[in-house]
Amino acid sequence: MISHRDISDKAFEADNNSVNRDSLPRAMPVISNVTILGNPNAGGGILLREGTGAKLSNIVISKADKFCLSIDHDQTFANAGTSATTLTGNLTITNSVANCLLNFKDDTADKFKVSDWFNGQAGNTTASVGMTTYINTAAVNALAAATQTDSFFDATTYVGAVKDANSDWTLGWTYKP
Repeated sequence: MISHRDISDKAFEADNNSVNRDSLPRAMPVISNVTILGNPNAGGGILLREGTGAKLSNIVISKADKFCLSIDHDQTFANAGTSATTLTGNLTITNSVANCLLNFKDDTADKFKVSDWFNGQAGNTTASVGMTTYINTAAVNALAAATQTDSFFDATTYVGAVKDANSDWTLGWTYKP
């Protein structure tokens, strides 16, 4: 769970190598079951850039100030695929929610629209989900979750970080402003 403070920039940013954006091994984080609660005085949600790869799933991005999702640099787009509908599998987001004032930062120089990339992948939505805390709403819990294929992750049946108040794994060990 990520909660923006007034001094925040982005909820998270994934980069490869800024000097050689195609350098290997390429950054390829696998991130799942995250809730990002933005702040109207903070920055953007997720920024993917510098040629990174990433496999994102079961993410809820809500209320980020500048954007929910942005992709920068030609090498990042090329790593993702030749178009928003012809993807390599190296930069993906599935079964996720983007619900911000500006969901996608589509720049004119982008190889394809971030919005098309997001909307063309399985299980994604821009529907309002009414998130006010890090605990899922009924609207989020009604969404289908991606099945985890990486044994590092605990298997979940929900999108976002915390399914309900009865399963709040954050209690007792996390700081909440």
